[in-house]
Amino acid sequence: MRLLRPSAAVLLLLPALCGPLLAYKHDDSLGKKLLGEFRAEITSRRTGADFYARLDAAPEASGLRVLLRRAPAERVAWYDPAGNAVYFNTRHVQEFFDIKGYRDSRIIEILNVGKAARAEFVKRADALFLHELVHALQSYLYPRYRSGAAAANPVEFEYEAYFTEDLYFHEKLSDSPALLEKFLKGEEQDVYTSHSLAGYIELSLDADRYREYIRSRYLRDEAMGYADLEEAGRAARARAADGRIAAYATGDASGYEAEKAAAAAAEAEKAAYDSFLEDFYTARWPAFSAEALLLLGSAALEAGDHRLALDCLAQAEEKVPPDERSGAAKELRTKGALAILQAAAHIRDRGGKMPAGDLALLVRALEEASARTGRPFPADLAPVRRSAYLRALKRFSRLASSERDPEKKAFYRENADYFSSALGGPSAAPDSP
Repeated sequence: MRLLRPSAAVLLLLPALCGPLLAYKHDDSLGKKLLGEFRAEITSRRTGADFYARLDAAPEASGLRVLLRRAPAERVAWYDPAGNAVYFNTRHVQEFFDIKGYRDSRIIEILNVGKAARAEFVKRADALFLHELVHALQSYLYPRYRSGAAAANPVEFEYEAYFTEDLYFHEKLSDSPALLEKFLKGEEQDVYTSHSLAGYIELSLDADRYREYIRSRYLRDEAMGYADLEEAGRAARARAADGRIAAYATGDASGYEAEKAAAAAAEAEKAAYDSFLEDFYTARWPAFSAEALLLLGSAALEAGDHRLALDCLAQAEEKVPPDERSGAAKELRTKGALAILQAAAHIRDRGGKMPAGDLALLVRALEEASARTGRPFPADLAPVRRSAYLRALKRFSRLASSERDPEKKAFYRENADYFSSALGGPSAAPDSP
């Protein structure tokens, strides 16, 4: 398990957190330019072109705006249904351009006239912008859920937004594999590509884990205002039932009839979205996952990211039928074997200088990749494995007991349990009070 950057799940929070928003002189001019330039960039790839075909069919899309405003640091971008606008946080815009102390009005003015600067911004922020466009389209197609009438934002909307972003980002990386390798090596970084890459790596390998990770993340904090579609439907039905009681008490059935109609409409929206989401995943996930595993694994192999290479290439190879003898299958098996050899060599050469936790996680990745692909775990590393697991078990158990962040706590606990079981003992002791 790899921890996702904390900011990656905080793309959509209540717009009211930002307070009143002033209008600036160049808002509309810059917004129109960005809308056109983002469209040109995103529609150059299949996922983007397919999405814009859906977006353009919604009349509300003609009023969509793009605005730049300062907001709390954890917010990178967000969509505001009330204003039908996608916002970019100027804190991160300044970080992207490596500038400090600029007012929003000045940043907007500079980008409005700076075509080269806009082009660089659009080239890197495109996947994130697409994520927010998905939320815009959802607000058009399922207004009762996005307007607040359903009492909360459906967490299922994030499944579509993240997967659409990842599909597009995968196509983008496929166009420029050198970019992916540079980011994995740490030779190049920017806030927008790093943001999309973090989610792509964390969420793109297993469909069930993908959705469960998003679900648990968004539903954990009630302040974020999320619920699942079933809960939202129950809330709508409950309001209708309350209206019925009130109708009996007052003799006025108009409120009840309105709530009843709203509940029925919300149920129809839920059914339509459930059907779309199921078709979307069924049609796109298998090919996407296979390609993403190979792309990430190959780039990680070149970049020397042994854990990522082992995880991705082993999972990709595991999905290939044993009797498959195509050139692609042969290449994949060769890369998988090379990842194991390189990881083992790294442990032999550098293991003694690695932090205990990092070494244990790399040995675990090697062990699991060997098991997945039917290759033997290197016998000479058995003593290293035992020593690394023993040291990491103590460290991770201690961290799991003291850690407050739920995701980190779960990460430490899961690994501690793994190391304990691999050493032949019971699962690690429960957390201390």
